[in-house]
Amino acid sequence: MSSIVLSLSTNLDNLAVGMSYGLRNWIVPTSANFAIAILSGLSTWISIHLGDQIRQYLPDSLAGYIGSLILIIIGLVSIGQTLASDSNETEELTSQNSINRLNLKTAILLGFALTITNLGTGVGAGIAKFDVILTSFFSFCSSLLTIGGGYWFGKQFTHKPLGIELGLIAGLLLIILGGFNLSGEF
Repeated sequence: MSSIVLSLSTNLDNLAVGMSYGLRNWIVPTSANFAIAILSGLSTWISIHLGDQIRQYLPDSLAGYIGSLILIIIGLVSIGQTLASDSNETEELTSQNSINRLNLKTAILLGFALTITNLGTGVGAGIAKFDVILTSFFSFCSSLLTIGGGYWFGKQFTHKPLGIELGLIAGLLLIILGGFNLSGEF
């Protein structure tokens, strides 16, 4: 369960990106969505392995504590960044009426940018003993769903819905996940 929650919370920014492409009337091909999802799953796998390596040099009680704190800190930073973000973004997104297509090269660059936030979370998850295969798989799947679902959702609206709320939800999920890991209940 914790792998699913972690994967969804780290990919909520993908939902916002997908919505922005839908709102701007861009086409997001399946190949672009898969490229982003592969990078998401791969970055999760690499960062959890790194966290697992770090954990081996720490006492078990300290490793779990540090991993949980990393998740909580990243959640707090996510909330702070969301609250500080520029609200003019909505006007910029809705002002474009031309139809463009997200090409594979741009999707790969976007995928790398989106995975940067997964790296710190993955290290924390590795230290906290998350299952690397399950978490990476769920990260891949949730990335596919959030980009595709966000794109579809964005096509349904003429203005950006839930812009700030997604960042807050992602941050809160990470804080809750870290808190449950600290208490040993998740």
